[in-house]
Amino acid sequence: MQKYKDELIEIPKGLIAEYNQLCLFTKIQVFGEEELSHWQCSLTLPKKIMVFKKENNNADKVSFQYVLGDKPGFKYSIRTFTGSLSTNTSHLG
Repeated sequence: MQKYKDELIEIPKGLIAEYNQLCLFTKIQVFGEEELSHWQCSLTLPKKIMVFKKENNNADKVSFQYVLGDKPGFKYSIRTFTGSLSTNTSHLG
């Protein structure tokens, strides 16, 4: 199974108070300078990862990794201030 580099993103403090969802946005370079950006086709629709509520608003980092294989998809982990880790895989198709 082929995996791409794991990308770790830090969620700025206070941002969760302003926004209530964590979404993955995709941009696809088709050929040369031609690209499909957000909302242009079904492949670039935002993927909702998590809805922040009072009981789960302590996320401080999220990591994404694209995994190829029989069921390709984005593997993501959400890390909290307390050090706990939640890992999920969102399969495409």
